Amino acid sequence: MVASLAMFILFVLCGYGLGLFFLLRQGWVIWKQPLIAGSIVGFLMFLDEVNNWPLMWLSYDTAEPSSAFIFGKIVSSLAVFIGSSVWYSLSYMAAECLTRKAFPEHLQIWKLWSNTGI
Repeated sequence: MVASLAMFILFVLCGYGLGLFFLLRQGWVIWKQPLIAGSIVGFLMFLDEVNNWPLMWLSYDTAEPSSAFIFGKIVSSLAVFIGSSVWYSLSYMAAECLTRKAFPEHLQIWKLWSNTGI
């Protein structure tokens, strides 16, 4: 638990928060494409959760109503979608910005499918 909290503080608050803050002030952040890519990955993880629903019934406690169990699994799946989308979007934003800043002559990941590719 302590390691997870330390990772959150160091990686998310310091790394993402401060890093993206300074990159945003310098005009390096591209946010639209990473948001789309992160949402796609989050949606795929949501589909993975939905795919596991038949197996989740094996852990169903028959003392609770089935509607409460289903509602809990829907909320859990939506939380996975939102959390994964935010996590991957921030990761893609930070990684792409830092890569472009460190290696300006390399191909840009979000322009690979465009006509110019640079």
